[in-house]
Amino acid sequence: MLKTAHNLKHFSFKVRSIVEGFISGLHKSPFHGFSSEFAEHKFYNQGESTRHIDWKLFARTEKLYIKKFQDDTNLRCHFILDTSSSMYLKPEKAKDELDSKIGFSALCIASICKLLAKQRDAFGLSFFDKELRLFLNEKNSQKHYRLLEHQLSHIIAQDQKTTRTDFYSNFEFIANKIRRRSVVVLFSDMLSSERDQLLDALKLFKYKKAKVILFHVLDHQQENDFVFKNNALKFKDLETGQSIQLFTDAYQSAYQTYMQEYTAALKSVCLQYKISYVSADINSDFQKILETYFIENQILRS
Repeated sequence: MLKTAHNLKHFSFKVRSIVEGFISGLHKSPFHGFSSEFAEHKFYNQGESTRHIDWKLFARTEKLYIKKFQDDTNLRCHFILDTSSSMYLKPEKAKDELDSKIGFSALCIASICKLLAKQRDAFGLSFFDKELRLFLNEKNSQKHYRLLEHQLSHIIAQDQKTTRTDFYSNFEFIANKIRRRSVVVLFSDMLSSERDQLLDALKLFKYKKAKVILFHVLDHQQENDFVFKNNALKFKDLETGQSIQLFTDAYQSAYQTYMQEYTAALKSVCLQYKISYVSADINSDFQKILETYFIENQILRS
């Protein structure tokens, strides 16, 4: 119990730091449509009624914002987190579980939802690996956010198990549950031996006319570039438990070619079905992820 409380406190502190840094950066941002006053205002779009424009705020900022109200929910966003074993991979210099792929993803999701809560947008959450581990409907309340944050901090700290990923059946269930024209945000490394099934699974949300944003979460140094010291290293498949020992230099070129082809196929499907593809390197900062989400989000509001 004490460990769980410590994990949640550490996780919450990190989320607050990310959000505060993002809001601070908005003042220097070249992107239009953002407001640091998330709780009560939204950016005015040409053609909207001027009835609720905050003229006092206009006098201070020379920008038009519309007052928002308690029941003003603009978007419904459902976040899907891949919790299969491969998502627990950590970089070589990782300090704790927050530095893993699943830790990086969970922090991104919690940070975005904290901002959505201020904007009065509704947000939901699903965990999946071989089975659907969690499904929370879209709501907007502090109680709902605290539940979401608790679930995210808990899943990161769980003992790693050898689990595969079933994209299709889980995405089919979620697609049937969410409302039409929702925003679906997926955080996954998209590593699966069933490539065709994986790509078909992505299409399921388009039948619900959902806006889909895919954050392809990888440790680029290890998983894209295959950069290791040229020693005989033992590699273990986190989803099957199988292992192999090899000299990395002998396989680096072939591995890089495979990953380039796989990523190109993934991007092609995303382009065909108008899915926003975002490469998310866990060694980079969180600002790119938040900026990308809110740029996509702003397009939907305009």
